[in-house]
Amino acid sequence: MKNSLKSTAVKVLNWHINMYNTGLKGRLKLIGLWTLPFLMSGLIAVEPERRVEVSSGQAVIHKRVQSWAALDYVAMKVLNDVYEVARSNPEVKQVRVSLTMSKAGLSDEYGNPAQEDIHMGDLTWDAEDLQEARRYQDRSLYSVHETRNALYRHHIQGMRGGHLLKD
Repeated sequence: MKNSLKSTAVKVLNWHINMYNTGLKGRLKLIGLWTLPFLMSGLIAVEPERRVEVSSGQAVIHKRVQSWAALDYVAMKVLNDVYEVARSNPEVKQVRVSLTMSKAGLSDEYGNPAQEDIHMGDLTWDAEDLQEARRYQDRSLYSVHETRNALYRHHIQGMRGGHLLKD
């Protein structure tokens, strides 16, 4: 067992050395190879952007947004989430989206880092709105509808901290 592990380690080390010695292409491949695990571990550590709770015909979507996100993107993602919940839960008669802006990258007027996330507010869809969402065959058709998207961009921009989102 020890010899097998040792010989495998030597092979892996030799492969890395040979790859490094092949020049720029080999070095770039090594960088890519070793960057991927770090990126994956970073993604795993990130808090989920949304959490959905469904009970008694109502759904609540808790959604985190970043201050550097585009307003149009946030509105589209909110509408995508509402569409997904409406389609996957036909018994739901009301959906409330609770938006929170992450404190990451935020500072107060004095330049001090924000101490806590900002609860921006809530948006609510009633049974009639959800029926309309369920009529669409694809979420992108629902979320990029020009009038609907403009309406929710306006609502989100007017929320607490909404002015920080990129217009």
